[in-house]
Amino acid sequence: MDVTVKPERPAALDEPPSVEGAVAVAKYFLALYPYAFATGDLEPWDALGHPKCLYCANVRTEVQDQLAQGLHDVGGEAVVQSASGAEVSPGAFYKVDIDLTQSASRSVNAAGETVEEYPGPHAFHFDIAAVWEEGRWAIREATPTRAPGS
Repeated sequence: MDVTVKPERPAALDEPPSVEGAVAVAKYFLALYPYAFATGDLEPWDALGHPKCLYCANVRTEVQDQLAQGLHDVGGEAVVQSASGAEVSPGAFYKVDIDLTQSASRSVNAAGETVEEYPGPHAFHFDIAAVWEEGRWAIREATPTRAPGS
C-alpha cells in the first residue's frame, strides 16, 4: 500500500454511531498516521482528532516539525491485525482495541537522502477512545503500546 495516497474515508463517518462504526473510524485514524508523515497533509488528521486528544496534538506537532526541517517519511505502512470495540456510553463513547504492524520507514530530505531510519516491522496495540459528539465522530485519545520484542 502506498502511504502517500490518502486513505479512503469510511462510510461510518457519515452514519449514526455504533460499535462497528467506531472500529471503522479508529482504523481510518491509524491509516492517516503514516499518510500524514509521508505527505504533510494534516487536514484529515485534524478533522478526526478531538481538540482534547493529546496523542493527536503530539502527532500534529511531530509532522509540522518534520515539515519545517524539509523532511518527509517513506514507508511505514500500518496493517491492522485485529480490531474490536465496545460501547462504553450508549451512542456517545466507544473503546476500540487495535493490534497492528507498522513496516519500516525512513525520513528523507528534499534530495531523497535518508536522514533517519526506523527499522521494522513493529507490532503495536492501540487503546482508542472514539466519541460521537455534535453529530460527528472524533478520536478523543489513542494510547499505543509497543509489543515486547518488536
